Amino acid sequence: MKKEIGLLWFRNDLRLHDNEALDKVLTSSETILPVYIFDPRLIEGHEDKGLPGMFQTRIQFLLDSIHELRSQMQSRGADLIIRIGEPETELYHLAKAYEVSGVYCNRERMPHEISVQDKLEQRLWTLGLELHFYRGKMLYYTSDLPFPVPRTPDNFASFLKETEHFIHVRQPIPASKAPLPFPDIDIDPGEIPTLADFGFSNSYTNPEFKGGESVGRQMLEASIDRIVQTGTPTMGISPWISLGNLSPKEVFHSIDGNKYIASRTRQIITRNLILRDFYRLTGKKEPYSLFAVGGFRNEHSHRGHWDWTALKQWILGRTGHDYIDACMKYLAVTGYLTHRQRKAVSYYLLDEMDVHWLMGAGYFERVLLDYDPCSNYVNWQRVAGLSPDLKGRNRLNLELIGDQEDPSGEFRNKWQDVTIPESAYHFHLEVPAKMES
Repeated sequence: MKKEIGLLWFRNDLRLHDNEALDKVLTSSETILPVYIFDPRLIEGHEDKGLPGMFQTRIQFLLDSIHELRSQMQSRGADLIIRIGEPETELYHLAKAYEVSGVYCNRERMPHEISVQDKLEQRLWTLGLELHFYRGKMLYYTSDLPFPVPRTPDNFASFLKETEHFIHVRQPIPASKAPLPFPDIDIDPGEIPTLADFGFSNSYTNPEFKGGESVGRQMLEASIDRIVQTGTPTMGISPWISLGNLSPKEVFHSIDGNKYIASRTRQIITRNLILRDFYRLTGKKEPYSLFAVGGFRNEHSHRGHWDWTALKQWILGRTGHDYIDACMKYLAVTGYLTHRQRKAVSYYLLDEMDVHWLMGAGYFERVLLDYDPCSNYVNWQRVAGLSPDLKGRNRLNLELIGDQEDPSGEFRNKWQDVTIPESAYHFHLEVPAKMES
């Protein structure tokens, strides 16, 4: 008798712990077929003529995570099936070829992902199959919120007032240590691509960040130890949360239940997790305003030029401002900046270089390891004065931030002689079509 196969589609949830889709497919199917699809439209880009969809920083972190996920699967008697193509097509073919009983995944809420989900769902219907959606990106369950998503407050203070002390953060789902029931079928598992497959050099290695669930959990433990010792409420684990190597609920309960962390420090860290939810709900509420030229305020007055040449100088760290250039070079090599560093370079692009905010947001989208569409675009709108919870904006004292963040000059000295080659960016001196619209 043929055993029922549930197809598990991994997306931005590259972990085994607290993975609701994985938990549900294990209870609903006799065997599971785990799959990851590399979507060239997101990685290579399909509209922008100026920059690829992702730079080597993001791609390498993703590849690290996929390698570890496959290794975890294999250690439990299963495998991770790899395909390159459009998910709505690749998953349909897999579902049809292996007569699966259903497709299970965590839902995404941005326009491209919604389009993919809708197309896949329609194709699966022709096979009599369902696309089963679960959640995994947020700290809170939307069903636990005291308001529907369309009525999410416009400012964080109001959101926090209605949630922080009234919503219980659910416990994370523990990862099963039992063998995973992989189907007895003849299937090509597929090769995990390399950077060269996407036009970058395989010689690139990130000097500070490596993706993967086990690395993320190690970083979480190290961050907690550092916080206990120093009292500084800075974790530096957002890259692993963004790609789903770490669960927000896992992070929350690791902090909230730690008696060795001061209450004020715990509050700051947990509020940052709640802020991430606020940004995601803001994006869900108005997904098209998130990326619009006029932002949430729908203001189309002059807010910078579509200056591709100036943007390129900023990206390459050739502005002439030592601290800004050091930050941009560090970003290009590692894919990461602290919150204050991001604030400094974004204000510099808008105030000193008079470049449109969408061009800066578009670059961050391509390079940041912890890229999240909602957090990224809402924060850039805040810098541009377009966020719904702002009455206006003030200029930033860039020299003060540089002196505060790098008082000894060590950071600037380390990066001043680093050269970022233009060849790493596939530059074309024209405004990307997506950024004009």
